[in-house]
Amino acid sequence: MTNIKNRLAQNPRLWLSIAAAVGLVVALPLRVWQQLLLVEDYTGFWFDASHPSIIVLYIFMALPVVLSLTMAVLMHKSVTVDLARRPRKIEGYASLAAALLVFISSVLVFLQAVSGDIATFVGVLEGIFGLGFVAFLANLGLVNLFPTGKAYLSRVLTLMPLLWVIARLLGYFSRTISYLRVSDLFINIAAAALLLVFFMAAAQILAGVNAEKKAWRMAAFGLPAAALLLLAFLPRLIAAPFVDVHPSQDAVLDLANLGVAVFIGVFMITRLRSKTAEEIAAEEEAALVEQAMAEEPAVEAAPVQIAVAEEVPAQAEMPAQETAIEETPAQEAKIEEALAQATLIEESAAPVEEIAPPVQDAPLFEEQVNIEEI
Repeated sequence: MTNIKNRLAQNPRLWLSIAAAVGLVVALPLRVWQQLLLVEDYTGFWFDASHPSIIVLYIFMALPVVLSLTMAVLMHKSVTVDLARRPRKIEGYASLAAALLVFISSVLVFLQAVSGDIATFVGVLEGIFGLGFVAFLANLGLVNLFPTGKAYLSRVLTLMPLLWVIARLLGYFSRTISYLRVSDLFINIAAAALLLVFFMAAAQILAGVNAEKKAWRMAAFGLPAAALLLLAFLPRLIAAPFVDVHPSQDAVLDLANLGVAVFIGVFMITRLRSKTAEEIAAEEEAALVEQAMAEEPAVEAAPVQIAVAEEVPAQAEMPAQETAIEETPAQEAKIEEALAQATLIEESAAPVEEIAPPVQDAPLFEEQVNIEEI
């Protein structure tokens, strides 16, 4: 097991690319054949949902996901994403090309929502977040092409791909479909589910939020998501001249799938790398230091609190005693003045007390009424 981990960690990009390609080698030609012969032209549903080729397709769709997830778990401590700002022309051009394709797709979806061909709310939502995704891709492309310029990657824009995927999922589930016979839509939904995890990890990594622990998620779901996006786009594009497709399933609307698939593939190949031995040792040492710092306050908390509790009364009483000794003459003068004023007040109030009958001279009830005489 150790030898397997070391071999995977030496070149994670190669092994993850092989895992994604294994599924496409069989699934892509099989899907083209199904698109032409086993799928209804207008609805995109299966003619026969029990055809054995469907099971073969699903197996090779899941194969890249299982292989990538297994490899990412095995090498999750040794894989990382390169965030250094330096010229990356291939990634920069791929980002700008993906921005153009997503822009075309978002505009078409927005127009279909306005015309009523698809659900209005989700179509408008996908169009708006699609434009935000375009801004993110353009921003990333400029940062890669001109790393020494003033352009910087906005943290707010890193959330736009995630919101765009959520809007697309809402659009998929708003369509009237048969879940037993669904064909094209199932592949798109599976790809969007992988994109959710990938773009969530990408947003945290690019924004610098707990980036060290999220790289393995991008390694596990990035290239499989790109493979499913190509599987959803290319067969439909090849079959488009021969079939009568529904406007919401037109291959032109899936240009975003092609752009995002190319962007993810280039991003993973250029950014994903294995950690050096020094980086792994530094991370382990930092983890031990953090663990030690977290355990020390729990042990010393009780003695520190007791010491404070014992010292506070003594410190609090000392100033009070010193103040009382220093201010005694002033207090005696004030007391004498207060007694003199009280004497004057009693003398002035004496006549008032003589007019009012004293309470002590009032006869008790037993003196007023003799029970024996009654």
